[in-house]
Amino acid sequence: MKFVVDASIWIDLSIGDLIAETFTLPFEYAVPDVVLEELQSMDPGVLRACGIHELTLAPDDYPLLRELISRYPGPTTRDLTALVCALRDGMALMSGDGQLRTAAEAEGVRVHGVLWLLDRLVERSTVPPSRAADSLEAMLAAGARLPQAECGRRLAKWRT
Repeated sequence: MKFVVDASIWIDLSIGDLIAETFTLPFEYAVPDVVLEELQSMDPGVLRACGIHELTLAPDDYPLLRELISRYPGPTTRDLTALVCALRDGMALMSGDGQLRTAAEAEGVRVHGVLWLLDRLVERSTVPPSRAADSLEAMLAAGARLPQAECGRRLAKWRT
């Protein structure tokens, strides 16, 4: 599966110290160049070294971007750039931004978040459950806006 990944996911994964492990999963990850520039709390070079694919909008993409901006005023232009790339390239979207997720779903784009990704890391034994719990707690302590009930279920499961 191929994903366009927004900044919130990379920030959460960086806080949880799971960037390298994420690239061991059988997925391909891409990020728009404008989103990569947004990552000020982490070094984008880490993602480049792991093999992230950088995407750039072509001139033909801007009419769709303008249309999405008018249709969905909540997400930022950078976030909607990720949606344009997902639509253009037939990729799923990975995002922690609720407004972007809503827009993507309305546009028929498959969307997953960091909790889904943590589940894949644990299921494939890439990360032991206790480490996934530690990472999730670090994300939450840093202010990640994740669904409390879902986080609680995972933490209870991974801590047993």
